[in-house]
Amino acid sequence: MQSRTALILGANGRLGRAVLEAFVAAGWQVLAQARRPIENLPPQARQLGIDMSNTEAVASAARDASIVVYAVNPSYTEWDEKLLPLARQGMGIAERLGALFMLPANVYGFGEKMPARLVESTMQRPTTKKGKQREALEEEMQKRIQRGLRGVVIRAGDFLEAVQATGSTKRSSSPSRAANLFTRARQMSSTPGPTCQIWRGRLSASPNSTSPAT
Repeated sequence: MQSRTALILGANGRLGRAVLEAFVAAGWQVLAQARRPIENLPPQARQLGIDMSNTEAVASAARDASIVVYAVNPSYTEWDEKLLPLARQGMGIAERLGALFMLPANVYGFGEKMPARLVESTMQRPTTKKGKQREALEEEMQKRIQRGLRGVVIRAGDFLEAVQATGSTKRSSSPSRAANLFTRARQMSSTPGPTCQIWRGRLSASPNSTSPAT
């Protein structure tokens, strides 16, 4: 039977907190990884104060987790040195656990000629440095999936509803919206294979994959 424990990497961020609340609301136990103390954690959640770079220690402390949500997002000025290395750490933790890796994604990779309406089959054609960096991150994930990682790309036009929060100007306060996206993504947890996307609440195969999502 699949464990109903989720590990959230970067649980103190805007998306991380919303995902934490969504999993708790859905009846899951949550392991909230964050360097800084997290205030007002619900009883179903426990903080892991282990730095993500210590992948072995994080995986050991989260050995019951069946899902890893990558809610880490370094500041734009740090993408050159941190975006891919941090993502690789997150994927490495999921690989050690044999857990489903959930990657929230944006639309940077579609470039300046992005059509007015995006659908699952719209190809990414990045025209900016940040778009190319995000594309490279997803390509790294795809390579690992071919080697056995189970992964889901959760791509949506709007993850967040802004409210005031301690330590940040704004954070998500929309667990119902996050719950809808991540509940659908959990349906992938028993299906190894290609990268898949959640797009506007629908699950589909990635445009770069050749196998259908189930």
